[in-house]
Amino acid sequence: MTRGVWLALVAFVIATLLPRSALAHGTGVSKAEYAIDDHVIHAAIVFRREELANAFAVEPARGVADSITITQTKVPIQATTVYRHTLKTRLDANAHHAWTVTSTAPPYVPTNNGQTPALGDFRSITVRQPRSGQSPQQGYVGYAWRAFSTGVNDCRANSPGQLDLLANLNTDLSDDGVHAQDGYATVGCGLQAGASVAYGLLDSDDRNFYLDSDTRHVRQVQLAPAPKFASPGGDQSFGHLNHASTRLLLHPSGHIVSISTATHQMETLKLPLAPKSDAEALTQLRARTHSGRGTRPGLMTRPVTAAISPEGVIVVVEGSDDEHMRLQAFDLGGNPIPYFKRQALPYFFPLALQGRICLDLAIEFTGYIYLLSRDAQYDHRLDIYHPQQTGSAPICSTQGVNAARLAVDLWRSVYTLNYETLVLPNGSIPGLTEPSVSVWIPPPPT
Repeated sequence: MTRGVWLALVAFVIATLLPRSALAHGTGVSKAEYAIDDHVIHAAIVFRREELANAFAVEPARGVADSITITQTKVPIQATTVYRHTLKTRLDANAHHAWTVTSTAPPYVPTNNGQTPALGDFRSITVRQPRSGQSPQQGYVGYAWRAFSTGVNDCRANSPGQLDLLANLNTDLSDDGVHAQDGYATVGCGLQAGASVAYGLLDSDDRNFYLDSDTRHVRQVQLAPAPKFASPGGDQSFGHLNHASTRLLLHPSGHIVSISTATHQMETLKLPLAPKSDAEALTQLRARTHSGRGTRPGLMTRPVTAAISPEGVIVVVEGSDDEHMRLQAFDLGGNPIPYFKRQALPYFFPLALQGRICLDLAIEFTGYIYLLSRDAQYDHRLDIYHPQQTGSAPICSTQGVNAARLAVDLWRSVYTLNYETLVLPNGSIPGLTEPSVSVWIPPPPT
C-alpha cells in the first residue's frame, strides 16, 4: 500500500468512526495541523483533541497536536453519484433553530393557502460560503417562502394573512448543530407575493440582497457583524425592477438578475456602492429589460427559474410541464451565448423531462448544473448535467429529494427548502410558520 493510499485510508477511518458531534462544518474551528510523517491528512472535517479521546476512549499520545485539520475536497460527480440526506433544521422549546443529523428526508406535504398556520408557497434559497484566514466570515443560508403566521403581520397593512417571509440561518454544524441560531434573522413582517433573496457565494458581508415585493425595490441583507434585513420601510434602495420577479439572482460582476415568467423577460440591474432613497432609485437605479416571448436564440417562452454559472453566464429554464423544456444561456446584455458547445444548437440544452415540472435550478462552482423537478404524483428528483456534455441525459440522478428549492455550495453540498413545517417539541407551530432546511451531500467516489 502506498503512503498516499494509507493516508487517505486513515482520513476515511477517522471521518467514519468519529461521532457526528465531533464534526465541525466549514472553517470556524481553530486550526493546528496534524501530520503523519510530515504529510497532512486531507478530508472534509476538523476534530479537536478531546473529541478524539472521547470517540476512541483513549488518551491521545503526548506530542499530538491539539487538533487535526482535515482539508475539505470536492467529491467528484459521476454516473453513480446519488446524494444522501444528512441534516435538517429543527426547533427547540424556545423556538431556536438547530441542525440535526438524519438520513431521512422530509416528505412532500401539500401547501395550504388558507388563513390558518401553514406553508403556502416557496420562493428561493441561497447560500454564502464560510471562510477562515485573515478575513473570516460566517456561512449562511437565506430563504424566502409564503405562509400564514399567527405572529407576523403585513409590513404595510399591519394585518395577518398569507405573506412572503424571509430568514437567514447559520450553516455551522459544530456542537450538535446549535449554532444554526447564531445570526438568525428575519424581516420581521410579511410582504406581498414575489419576495426573493440572493447571496453571493463568496461575496462580502454587505453585498447580499432581497427583493421587497411590495415595491419591487432591491434592499440589502447585511451579514456582519450581526445579520440584518434592511427594513422594507427604511427608504434605502439599491435599485428598482420593472416587473414582478420569478427568480432573483446576484451576478458576480455586481448586478442583480431577475426573470419574469409573466412577461417572458429578463432584467439586469447594476448595483450601486451605496443605497439611495426609494424615490431616487425609481429614476436613477431602474433595471434594464431584455428578451421577450419567442423561440429563437435570445428570446424565451415561460421562463420558470434561472441560475448563474461561475463564468457569469445566465442559464434560464424555459417551458412548463406541457411544453418542451430547455436551458438557454445569456450574457448580462440579454444576448444569447453558445454555452452548450456539444449540443446541436449551442444556445440551448434540451431537457427531456417527460411531463415533469421544473422546480429550481442551481449551478455549482465548477459548472455542474443541478435541476430539481417533480412529476404529477409529486415524486421528486435531482438531476445533474454539465454544459459541455454530449447528449441531454443527466449525468446522474437522485430520487426522493422532496424539496421545492435548492442551492449548492462550494463543496457540492445541496441545501434544500423543504415542504415540512418546523414545529416545537410539543408539536405546535410557533408564531412564525417556517419550512425546514436540509443538507444533502454526495457520497465518496467508488
